[in-house]
Amino acid sequence: MAFLERVVERVAVNKWDVVKALEKEWDALEAKLDGFPKKRRLQGFAGPYGWDYFVFEREWESLAAYEAAYDRLWKAPEVKALAEAGLGIKTDSRTEIYAVLE
Repeated sequence: MAFLERVVERVAVNKWDVVKALEKEWDALEAKLDGFPKKRRLQGFAGPYGWDYFVFEREWESLAAYEAAYDRLWKAPEVKALAEAGLGIKTDSRTEIYAVLE
C-alpha cells in the first residue's frame, strides 16, 4: 500500500530564501542516501494555511520504505548541522501520513 507523507511548517518572516537554500541541501543529502521519492513543494495561498506556510509532500511505496529511508537519513553525519541550520527558520512543524486510496 502506498502512503503520502505531508510535512507542514510555518516559515519565519522574511526567511523564504533561507528555506529554499536549505531545501537544496536536504535534496542533495537525500539523493546521496538514495531511496527518497521526489518532493512536491507548496506555499500556502488560501485555506487553513496562509502565505507563511511551507508544505512538502511525497509518496512512498510503503511505510517500510519510508522508515528505512529516514533511518539512513538520521544516521548521516551531515544531518545534525543541516537540522540545526533550520532552527528558528521553520516553526510549528508537523508530519502527516495518509494511506493512498487510488
